[in-house]
Amino acid sequence: MTYSIVALDQESGDIGVAVQSHWFGVANLVPFAQAGIGAVATQAHTNTEYGDKGLRLLREGIEPEQILERLLSDDPGREFRQAAIISRDGRVATHTGKECTQYAGHRIGAGYSVQANMMLTDTVCEAMERAFLATKAPFPDQLMAALTAAEAEGGDLRGQRSASIVIVRGVGTGSTEKDRVINLHVYDHPSALLELARLLKTQHAYALAYKIDCAFNQGDVATARKHFSECLALLPENIELSFWYGAGLIRSGERKEGIDLLNSCISKGESWGELAKRMIAAGQLKIKQEELSK
Repeated sequence: MTYSIVALDQESGDIGVAVQSHWFGVANLVPFAQAGIGAVATQAHTNTEYGDKGLRLLREGIEPEQILERLLSDDPGREFRQAAIISRDGRVATHTGKECTQYAGHRIGAGYSVQANMMLTDTVCEAMERAFLATKAPFPDQLMAALTAAEAEGGDLRGQRSASIVIVRGVGTGSTEKDRVINLHVYDHPSALLELARLLKTQHAYALAYKIDCAFNQGDVATARKHFSECLALLPENIELSFWYGAGLIRSGERKEGIDLLNSCISKGESWGELAKRMIAAGQLKIKQEELSK
């Protein structure tokens, strides 16, 4: 009882699944993805075996259409199921059973499939497809746009509760950390999509924080400044990102600017002053304690 999208990022080769439902913890039920292999969304009267079996058969090199045919033939509840499978090269197969609760349906295109059931209106899938294709933004935001469009058309007739975005690399490295690009879940929230969007924006900002650190380590203060400006645009009230940027400025020789920024952070919460003092004591900040705000 949900709406979802499986898709391939045509530029990077990343593979994604995004989903929203009124059911609790949809992340545990619908999205399955493996780097270098593909992804599965299994929903309606969900049979989670479609996820594990689907990925296993993709690993064996079987076509998505053949996989779906095999899964359905072995399932006496097939007409209550909805499922979509996408391979790492963008081949897609989708099924909407005849007994799925209306409104139910799916739309398939080159490298994507959107599917929905128990929707308030019969325009959800078309809206998802249109938003995904029209959104000129990074791949995670395209997936988010599809979910947002579904909700704008009425979405799940019961409302919202949980949501998830999972994105994996098109070519696996064997490292879970490197292979999983996005792994964000909202388990129980009355505005699940807004919360998922907030988490996605926060992840974008913290990814930029990593780039800032790399730039400082390479002595490239100009690039660090650029990325910090982008961070501020995303999370202007986040003290932590400003604190660590200030510390990086000090390490890079931009002493006055860095100290001023640390003091600005300290003025917003005394715990940051305590952290700065401990970093000075440990030799991690090369400034004097009396240069900090009281």
